[in-house]
Amino acid sequence: MEMEKEYTIQEIAARMELNKSTLYYYERVGLMLPVLRKPNGHRRYSEKDVEWLAFVKCMRQTGMPLESIRAFAVLHQQNGGLKQRIAILVEHHQRMLAQQEELAKAIDFIGKKIERFEEAIEQYPSLA
Repeated sequence: MEMEKEYTIQEIAARMELNKSTLYYYERVGLMLPVLRKPNGHRRYSEKDVEWLAFVKCMRQTGMPLESIRAFAVLHQQNGGLKQRIAILVEHHQRMLAQQEELAKAIDFIGKKIERFEEAIEQYPSLA
């Protein structure tokens, strides 16, 4: 039977493009599932930890509130609550879609402003 690869905190930080203090923070506030520790106290991360961190990183990058991630983590640790986890993800997905719509409006607004400035420069080169 092949042993699962274990990673140090430095390896995980580099692989996930996170700093060690972020990993410590995630663990401290309950966003990180319990991490295996060697007898000397050093953390050892598994591929499952890598997958979980990828999820947390994605949720953080997309603005999911910490409390929602923490609630999701608790349900995940209990290996249940699928309907509740779906509800958390659906709520976040809907929030992201609304943000996407607002961002699209802002992009359009800025694009039109650029066009107006470019037209003004064509008509009045001295304004450039």
